[in-house]
Amino acid sequence: MCSEVTPEGRYGIVLSRGQTMRWLTYEEVLLHCTATIAAAVCAEHDAAVFTQLTVKLELPADHAVATVEDLRKRRPPVDRQALQPLGLEPGINMQGKPYLKVSIGGHKVGQWTPGDARNHAMACLELAAAVPLDNAYFEWMTTGDGMIPSHVGRNIVGDLGSHLGRHKVVEA
Repeated sequence: MCSEVTPEGRYGIVLSRGQTMRWLTYEEVLLHCTATIAAAVCAEHDAAVFTQLTVKLELPADHAVATVEDLRKRRPPVDRQALQPLGLEPGINMQGKPYLKVSIGGHKVGQWTPGDARNHAMACLELAAAVPLDNAYFEWMTTGDGMIPSHVGRNIVGDLGSHLGRHKVVEA
């Protein structure tokens, strides 16, 4: 996810990888972040149930796996539409460690930890807060007395990221 110039000439929020992209409104970013965190929590919950059953209660791993699979059917689904084109599928390995399978446009591209998902969500929230600031800064530079050309203003706004200590969007 990053701040890009929209076809209308303003900064906006885009979720992209390669040729796959989606422009998001501020409200859609919030839904995207909520769904991202929900997927991370599901993976962690699955891992906690698996570990509790196998370690604390000393049940066989196949019984714990069956229990987790049954619980997955009972929980509310993660909002896949809010994630698009990103896909996050919660999972756990046989050691009980949580992870998320990451896909873009339906094609598996990698794996995240729940922490990676949280970092992605935080970076998206920070970006959503920064986009209006980028638009105001660009407008200030390119209008009024002593205005500078648009392409110079775009370069200056584009350089802001090197001066800010924001979260980085996690790559899959």
